Parts: sequence; structure tokens; C-alpha cells
Amino acid sequence: MGRLFLRGAGRALSAYSLRSRTVVCREGLYYVVLMVFVFAGALLGDVNLLMILAGMLLGPLWLSWRLVARTLRGLEVVRQVPRGVCAGDPLSVKIELRNTRRRLGSWAIVVEEGIRRDGPARGGESDALRPAVLFSYVPAGETRERSYRGRLTRRGLYRFEIPAVSTRFPFGLLRRTVRVGDPAVLIVHPRLGRLTREWRKRQHEWFEGTHRREVRHGRVSGDFYGVRPWRSGDSRRSIHWRSSARRGTLVVRQFEQHRNRDLAVLVDLWQLDRFQVFRPGMVGLPQIH
Repeated sequence: MGRLFLRGAGRALSAYSLRSRTVVCREGLYYVVLMVFVFAGALLGDVNLLMILAGMLLGPLWLSWRLVARTLRGLEVVRQVPRGVCAGDPLSVKIELRNTRRRLGSWAIVVEEGIRRDGPARGGESDALRPAVLFSYVPAGETRERSYRGRLTRRGLYRFEIPAVSTRFPFGLLRRTVRVGDPAVLIVHPRLGRLTREWRKRQHEWFEGTHRREVRHGRVSGDFYGVRPWRSGDSRRSIHWRSSARRGTLVVRQFEQHRNRDLAVLVDLWQLDRFQVFRPGMVGLPQIH
């Protein structure tokens, strides 16, 4: 029983360490070096004033350690991601930060996202996208909203990691980071194309006339349509000699054939088997580049 209890406690501590972490910032490192230098000078020189000064320097460091932990308690993050977006289109993600405490607001809160795309990365692409938003102040019992925008240039399945909530309040010496919220996924569809004027012109030519007549050049079939200048490769049988004599240059006859043109649609079917492991609520939704 004792070994089982110790194993369970070890697993709980490891899971907690993954969800919360406190590190010393660069400014805090300089501050600690200064404090150690003053304390060492007080010990070596036996100077009481330096010892008092070292104790005074220890106070802000201890206060930062307590406040960064209390500031992040009771915070909840809700992410709102669109259900789908096309590659290259603007993407807007809304972040809601709730302070469930009855007292003590939260200052200088940074919510950082981690967005990864399934599949191999191209050369020069980063491993993950790291957009972040800043909440200057969230009063107790209230909710604040922020959003960030970007573009995802490649299609595929994108996974949103659990948001990382951090703060360096009040002195910027220590940074506390906790993982709050749920992961999510976003499907980025292929980029939508646009029809050019050239395509519309050809489409108009294809369906010109009644019954969507298609004009085929160089074939002696169907009704007579008109004449056109002779081109290299045209059959001699299609030459209209009377019109050629009248114009002084060779012209060939054109014949039309009634035909309904079918439209071919190419669909790229793409399905991910692992997508079934996510709950429907998690899909309710992504450079960014």
C-alpha cells in the first residue's frame, strides 16, 4: 500500500509540474546575483547594514513568488474558434479569460496558444505557431475578451494545444505559467479559386447560340456555320473555293454540331481516422503565419 501511495503521489506531482511552472526571468536573475553579492559582502566584511540591505532585497523576491501564484488561481480560459476556414483566408480566434475568485483581481495576464499542423513540415517552417494575447486586468468575478487574427496558408488539420496562462506581476522577477482550458482542432479547407475573364470568355464561346452549340473546326459534319481564314494543317476538302476567289485568299468552311457539354467536378476526398477520437464539442470551432 505504501509503494502504491508513493507511486500515485509521484504521478500527481509530475502531472502538476507539467501544468504549472515558475521560472526566474532574466531581470530576476540579475536581481538574485545582486542580492547574493550584497549578502556575501555582508558576511565577509561583517557589516550589519549590508546584512539588513540583503534582507530588504529578499522581500520583493519572496513577494513576487507569492503573488505570481495567487494571481493565476481561479482563472478559466475559453477559446472560440470558427468551425472551418479556407487556406489563406483571415482567421479570428476569440479568447475569454474568467476570474472565478471572489476577491483579488489578476494583472498582466498573457495567454499563449500553441497551434500545430498534422503532417510533415516544409523547409523553413516553424514547428508550431505561438500567438499570444495580453489581459491587462481581470477583476474578480468578471470576464474579459481578447482576440488574435492571422492566416493559415496550408490546408489540413490543425491542433490547438491547451492554452498557457502566465504572468510576471508585480515586479517582473519571476514568471508563473499554468495550463488552463481544453485542446481543440480546426480543419483548414483548400483555397477557393477565382474565375478569370479569360475563362468567362471561353465559357461564353462554348455556349454561344441556342441549344449550347459547339463549333468544331475542320470537320465536314453538321450545319454550315461560316468561313474563316485557312490555317496550316486544315484539310483541302474544307476549302470554300468561291469565297476564296472572291476574297483573294484561301478560306475554309466551318461546321457546327449540337452537343450538350457536361461539367466535370474533381473532388479530393480526405479523411483522418484519428479525427473520430475527438468529441463533437471539441470540434466546435487554426503563421497563421
